[in-house]
Amino acid sequence: MFEALRYSKVFQDSTQVHHYFAQIIKEYSEIDKPFTLCLANRVLVDKNDENRVEHEYKQDLKSYYRASVDEVDFKKESDDIVCICNNWVKDVTKAKVSSIIEKIDSD
Repeated sequence: MFEALRYSKVFQDSTQVHHYFAQIIKEYSEIDKPFTLCLANRVLVDKNDENRVEHEYKQDLKSYYRASVDEVDFKKESDDIVCICNNWVKDVTKAKVSSIIEKIDSD
């Protein structure tokens, strides 16, 4: 991902990228502005997937990007997950965005 996004032209490593984005999020959250900026990040991980997300990566998502990381069962809970995601986005955007997903493919 680091190479695909060509971050190597600007940053020495992915840690610098994380710190840069964390700083941007912090600064935009603190400035006095004539508009509302809502930043929200959430990652849903399939709890049944054998390719587990590493603990360190989850921590990076939380600390640098203020993301929540939740484990879900995409096959058994797909309808519930759609509702949860749409309610979450509606809440964090103060109802400016009411939905981001209609259906989850069970595959």
